[in-house]
Amino acid sequence: MLGIAYTERGRGMMNKDRLLKDVGQLFQISLPQERRHVWRKLIEDIRPGSIVIQGANVSRAQDLRTFVREVSSICLDAGIPENTMPLIGITQEGGWISRIDDIANSPGNMALGACDSPASTYSSYRAMSEELRMWGIQWNLAPTVDINTEATNPIIGVRSFGDDPETVSRHTVYAINGMRDGGILSCAKHFPGHGASKSDSHITLPEIRRDMEELEKVELQPYYAAIRNDVDSIMISHIYFPLIEKSGVPIPASLSRKIVTDLLRNRMGYNGLILTDSLSMAAVSDNYPMETVASMAIEAGVDVLECAVPEKYVELYDGLVASVKSGKVKYGRIAESLKRFQKLKKIQKRVWGNVKAWSPAVRKHVTSISTFSAITEINSLKNYRVPASGTGKVHTVFFSRSRLLEEKNAGKIESPATRALTEWGLSPGVSLQLPRTVQLGRALKEARNISTVVGSKDVVVVFMNDALSVQGDDGVPTQIAFVKELASRLEGKVAVVGTGTPYEASLLGKIPYIAAYSYRDEALLASVGVLIGAVHAGGHIPVTYRFRRK
Repeated sequence: MLGIAYTERGRGMMNKDRLLKDVGQLFQISLPQERRHVWRKLIEDIRPGSIVIQGANVSRAQDLRTFVREVSSICLDAGIPENTMPLIGITQEGGWISRIDDIANSPGNMALGACDSPASTYSSYRAMSEELRMWGIQWNLAPTVDINTEATNPIIGVRSFGDDPETVSRHTVYAINGMRDGGILSCAKHFPGHGASKSDSHITLPEIRRDMEELEKVELQPYYAAIRNDVDSIMISHIYFPLIEKSGVPIPASLSRKIVTDLLRNRMGYNGLILTDSLSMAAVSDNYPMETVASMAIEAGVDVLECAVPEKYVELYDGLVASVKSGKVKYGRIAESLKRFQKLKKIQKRVWGNVKAWSPAVRKHVTSISTFSAITEINSLKNYRVPASGTGKVHTVFFSRSRLLEEKNAGKIESPATRALTEWGLSPGVSLQLPRTVQLGRALKEARNISTVVGSKDVVVVFMNDALSVQGDDGVPTQIAFVKELASRLEGKVAVVGTGTPYEASLLGKIPYIAAYSYRDEALLASVGVLIGAVHAGGHIPVTYRFRRK
């Protein structure tokens, strides 16, 4: 049993054997949807402590229940004891990072930062957590508490509450409280901070040149708040901090004893569970052999090793077992992390059983209110008018972040923007979807083409997405060049809805711009409501930037 006393004295050998058998408890794995036939073997061989659901595993809330039942069945057939059954986790942050859309869902952190209402943050996270719990989820890898100080950050952006440490810290506390009251374990991430990076750790090893004094003033503030508020777990990022490491060796925080033990454990006083971001990400997997990574992370002070790729987490598991057997990793160090994981499971049972659930109608209402309240008018709409149905058309251009946003409907690809127009009774015109990474030449050609079909009573709405994170060949963001070209040909007829971070508005001069902070259907519905004057844009921009007018 996991609860036995792990010692290296007395009945040590038996306890060591038991401990070695339980090493799999320190792994959080994903199960490949396209290879369901390997699930049983992976679970039986590793006996992981937790399994995190990926987007490929589910598309609807009902899929969650099916997934949980299937995993439980495999574990029972394998004779896995109840106290070592894996926790079921998910990454459901709301907004951009949402595995499930057909639940009461948080609008995303930057939208909540725009509301700047701790009550909205609490209620959104609570409602979302209650729904996840209802479908069998026990641990949500949220909230993201990074402080987004880099406008071109390609991976955090709207996942952050904003760029002010005090504001982010305040919302962090209310998010954790909401998750706890909703019956779900929380996880603050990505320690010590991913918000100042200009690159994505899924693709490369980012470097952030912050010294300890700078980290204390900015990045660490939400973590101090989370620790004081008994956050259930903290995720370590794959970021290199050279001014902290000082060795010249580019080591990610997830493998760094200086970050995990010296900073988070000793300096900040965190005694709870620490897990890594996925060790299959390129920041780690491209730079270190998997058979050594697990022991490096454990020796750094990490408790749980997350990995999304089966071949890699099998290598991680085999490598850690070999390191323990050889004595490279001490039994006492493994026992320490197992005890923390056992404590986390006890916390999970307690919060799971203490829920006094809201009704489905209340859950839906509070998340909708947050989504609508977040819409922020940045560049004035006073000279822009959307024609009523039958008097003119509304043409749309949607810069898509993901192919998943495109839906096949009767052989056609329907834009999410078109659905929002239809809901408000407007007359859709041209509906163009472009990848946000579109080349400048094609973008300008499309702008010219659209301008030729816009009638005298028509208007155009461009849905932009994090334009500053994708630079054109000449250094000018392609989406910005597109909008300016279109506006120059259609004066007074172009407005922009930002579905990502709002920094791009600073490059648009006086072109009307509102920030929705999300490309989810409800956020688009709310933004179109603002354009037609039916919804008040009550949000406040949660990041600092200066306009550059021409």
